[in-house]
This record gives sequence, C-alpha cells and structure tokens, in this order.
Amino acid sequence: KTFEQFTNRWLEEARMAESTKSMRKSIIDRDILPAFRNRLLTEIGPEDLRNLCAKVKERGAPATAVHVRDIVKQVFSFAAQHGDKAPNPADEVGPSSIATFVPKDRSLSPSEIRIMLKQIDHVATLPTIRLGMKLFLLTMVRKSELQDATWDEVDFENAVWSIPKERMKRS
Repeated sequence: KTFEQFTNRWLEEARMAESTKSMRKSIIDRDILPAFRNRLLTEIGPEDLRNLCAKVKERGAPATAVHVRDIVKQVFSFAAQHGDKAPNPADEVGPSSIATFVPKDRSLSPSEIRIMLKQIDHVATLPTIRLGMKLFLLTMVRKSELQDATWDEVDFENAVWSIPKERMKRS
C-alpha cells in the first residue's frame, strides 16, 4: 500500500476532533501528499522527511513543518499497528530539530479586558456576536466550548457553567 492509502485510512479511523482532522487534512493535501503520495512506506526515510520539513519551514511555516513530522509519525505508527511495519522516519527526526518556539505566556491584563469589553459595544456587528465576544472575554473558553454549550450545563442558582470533559480539548 502507498503512503496515501495508509494516510486516508488513518484519517478515516483516527479519533480526533473535526477541527483537528480538518487542519491535518489540509496539511496532508498541501504539503505531505505531493511529496509522498505514491511511495511505499519503505521508500520514505528520515532524510526525505527532514527535507520535506525544511521545505515547509523555509516558506515561513515552522509550526506546520513540525505538524508534517507529527502526521507522518502517526501514519507510520497506524500502519505498524495494522501489520504493515516499516521503519518510522519520524523516530530519527525530532521536533526540536525542525523548529523551536518561545512559549506564548502573554495574556490580556484586567485593564485590557475592560477596554475590550467597552469597545465591543461600538463594533458594527450583530448583537449575538457582540454577546459571544463578551462571553469569550469573561470566560476565556475555546470557540467550540462556547458554541456547543447547552442550557443544562448552566447552574443559574449558583452562577456556575460546567463544561463536560468530553467537550474540552484536554478532557
């Protein structure tokens, strides 16, 4: 089987959020398959992966280059679990050899949140969008956690919103 066949099967069977699947499919279609589509797993080595990641990084997308490596690693692991073992090239290409990142630990200060809350009232948009933005600023939840919220998650008497772990990114 070709790398593309394993990749398609992995995408169908892997358990991940739809947003994650969509992001990975985009990277696969744009960056990985043009290079590895018709190759057998045994025909893809660490240097091939390293070169592909370097090409992606050179276009100014270091985070995507690391995603490329991670996706290839997962596809090879999936193939191995299903009886098609080949040396996983990602085992010899560490993420830090592709790119390193400075952690983003900056968050809005209380005064910046106050300013944003005041300014939202002056943005020409639908009232529902304005309210949604205010909720984001007040709760700092992910978009999906807010848009998928249901009324039964809210305890109005105690003023508590409990998001079920199944809907949170890290459970």
